[in-house]
Amino acid sequence: RTYMDTSDSEFIRELAAAIKAQAHVEEQRSYEEIIPDDPETEEDDSYTVTRKETVNVPASVELAAVRYASDPEVYIQRDRLVRNVIDYIIDEMGCEYTITPDLTGVDPALDGVENFLRNTKEGYCVQFASAVTLILRELGVPARYVEGYIADEIERISRDDFVYGGYVRDYNAHAWVEVWYDGVGWIQYEATPQYYVGMYGADNSAGSNPSAPIIPDEE
Repeated sequence: RTYMDTSDSEFIRELAAAIKAQAHVEEQRSYEEIIPDDPETEEDDSYTVTRKETVNVPASVELAAVRYASDPEVYIQRDRLVRNVIDYIIDEMGCEYTITPDLTGVDPALDGVENFLRNTKEGYCVQFASAVTLILRELGVPARYVEGYIADEIERISRDDFVYGGYVRDYNAHAWVEVWYDGVGWIQYEATPQYYVGMYGADNSAGSNPSAPIIPDEE
């Protein structure tokens, strides 16, 4: 039950409702088209071709939130919904990644997540992961906020057995979202644009390397 607790924010509830109303996924569909005869010839030269098109299919939020189900479609819809929430924050709301957000527009009466979504629209992994977690819970999906490190300097240190080692520094600290799938467990999702665009095939307009940590400038 802990990972289903929602916030008391009316704004978060309204945001979840807006995402639910337009949640969709792109699918590739095939169809056959008959190319008619050439009227200038006497032969029957009609033929059939198979074409493909990309269509937007509504995502089933209700199915995504079903608990204790073994239907694979529940997992598919839940995954789609998680991506829709992250895409909405990045694309529709225009929230951007930065380790030095402009705080001049912060409202002291609001908490950090609401200020991020309503006022600054700038933040780093903490803000993105927190926002996605709260919205998913509002939609009925069990989710949790997790902090840890991105260990990207790991090397094999022994040829005789599979022993690996490396360095983890302060700037490798990171936060992400984990979503519960019944019968599977907690599945990690990247919510920060700096990494999300590279991991899930979105358009990486910033040209960032999703495997590279953000190293702060030395003072």
